[in-house]
Amino acid sequence: MLFTIKSFLIIFFLAIFLINCNGGKMPEKTTHSPSIKDIPDSAWKKLSKKRIYFGHQSVGFNIIDGETFA
Repeated sequence: MLFTIKSFLIIFFLAIFLINCNGGKMPEKTTHSPSIKDIPDSAWKKLSKKRIYFGHQSVGFNIIDGETFA
């Protein structure tokens, strides 16, 4: 009796799962990514006055050139 209840529940939940999976495509979201041309000159001027430090601990030869151990 217990085996049949477990079997029924497994089949029931599997059927519910398969019924809800329609196999269709996921809806595609269209987002607007700003172009470099969309950045105003004032933002570039403000950025040019900042000091930017780049520090890294590369695992490969040179992270800037894209050389890594493979």
